[in-house]
Amino acid sequence: MGSRAHYVIIEDGRHRNLYSQWGAHEIDLDLLPGPGSALRFARAQHPVEAWTDAEMCDGAALFDLDTRTLLWFGHCDGDPAVRTAALMALRRTWPGWTVEWAYNGLMDVVARLGTDPAAIRAPRAMPVADDLRTPEDFHAAFPQMRLGPEAYPPGSLLPRELPLGPIGLGEADPDEPWGSVLLTVRQEGRVSAYDVDGTPAIIAENGAERVFEYLASWTPRTRLPRPPVAGVHLDADARRAGVWTSYPDLLGEPAMSAALWPSWRWDLWQDRSGEQLERCDGAVAVPAPDLCAGFDRLSERFTKHQDGGSAVEGISMLLSVVGGLRAAAEEKGARLRADTGAAMLHRPIDLEEHERKAAETAIEEVRP
Repeated sequence: MGSRAHYVIIEDGRHRNLYSQWGAHEIDLDLLPGPGSALRFARAQHPVEAWTDAEMCDGAALFDLDTRTLLWFGHCDGDPAVRTAALMALRRTWPGWTVEWAYNGLMDVVARLGTDPAAIRAPRAMPVADDLRTPEDFHAAFPQMRLGPEAYPPGSLLPRELPLGPIGLGEADPDEPWGSVLLTVRQEGRVSAYDVDGTPAIIAENGAERVFEYLASWTPRTRLPRPPVAGVHLDADARRAGVWTSYPDLLGEPAMSAALWPSWRWDLWQDRSGEQLERCDGAVAVPAPDLCAGFDRLSERFTKHQDGGSAVEGISMLLSVVGGLRAAAEEKGARLRADTGAAMLHRPIDLEEHERKAAETAIEEVRP
């Protein structure tokens, strides 16, 4: 478990890779006061050689001192409006720096270092142990996993590696407060819109054939209940697609799944949601993110973060739960043993007063 974050510092052509198990969730807040405090914070983290795989990395910041470039991504409270507010404020507190968002997550960071992004892609196959040679053996060892009998008949020999297929797609729950993906499709001159539970990378990895199979049973939407966090537009007539996202969830797609979209051309629109809406002919009404609320939330989170942030709340909750479980166990004559030392506390850097004030002032000055 964790909120895994990498911090990379490039200086004089050389780089250092540092890591925090719990740093990603509030990485925007650690960057917000500016390069001085952000670099002090990054240098205080744990040096590592290896990379987390791209799908497990929740945030990262690359500080290129040679070019004065900050490349980063993070959770930003799960709200596109908070992300927009953070980017606007960062461009004020990092004067003279180019501030960029990593749409492919950690893949963009390692690519800046000359490493092949595919090297940190999550495994797409599962090795099969020598003692699990049949589907029956496999099911006995992993009852939670299902092998389709059409692909792996009973009694057959399993391959040395089982492919890990893409996660399936589903329609988003309209009552779910988190954002979803707006999927729009132009077919025979008509546009239909769908509210999808997933990410653009998952849509691309499913491939054209499977995506259109899903759409055949879904209900087109004329209005979304919440602002989407990303969008995919498929023009089946022109075999051309476009994707935008406010999160680091492209993960090298759709290029890595190009074979599943034969003769399709994909355009990458970064976070420009208007590119998709311009192609929808008004087929769907989409609420805009509340940017004022995003700035309010960013300011609130920054103040709270300087008092210890969610990490303090997390460790307090953990100790409270462990205490309750220990008491319940003792009532039954049992004894609970818990290793709370494994809970890694992630804390912000101590700021100078002028650094804290600069961040607070920037939020107010760029607020719409």
